[in-house]
Amino acid sequence: MTLKIIAKMSKYEAKEYISKNIQDPFIKNLMEKHYIEGISWSKVASNLGGNNTSDSIKAMCVRYIKKHCQ
Repeated sequence: MTLKIIAKMSKYEAKEYISKNIQDPFIKNLMEKHYIEGISWSKVASNLGGNNTSDSIKAMCVRYIKKHCQ
């Protein structure tokens, strides 16, 4: 599974996938904000604060999926 595939899912399918497959609450929150609520990666990063960028949080999600959802 990749982020591109999740992006092509309906909001319902994405919500189902995320709730069943993403166990880490932090990553789950990031993915729900982007894929279900429709918030851009840069807005999600901005809401987190710190030195987070859209690229860094997207990379966190990619690493999590590669490690836990293959």
